[in-house]
Amino acid sequence: MNSGKLLLVGILGGLAAGILLAPEKGSRTRRNLTKKSEDIVDSIKDKFDDLIQEFSDKLESAEKEVTGLYKKAGQKADEVSQAIKGHNHSH
Repeated sequence: MNSGKLLLVGILGGLAAGILLAPEKGSRTRRNLTKKSEDIVDSIKDKFDDLIQEFSDKLESAEKEVTGLYKKAGQKADEVSQAIKGHNHSH
C-alpha cells in the first residue's frame, strides 16, 4: 500500500473513532449515524422487496404464457391427429 492510501486510511479511521468515541455531542452524532444507517438499510430492503416482486410478476407472466403455448400446441396436435384419422378413413 502506498503512503497516500495509508494516510487516507489513517485519517478516515481517526475521524470514525473520533465521532464514535466523542462525549455528549458524539452521542447525538452516533444517534444520527444510527438513524441514517437504519434508513439506508430500510431503503435497501425496500428496493430488494421491489426487485423480488418484479421478478415474481415476470415469472408468473412467463408461466402463463408457457401454459397458453402448451395448450395451443396440444390443440394443434389434436387437430393434426384428427386430420390424419379423417384422411385415413377416406381411403
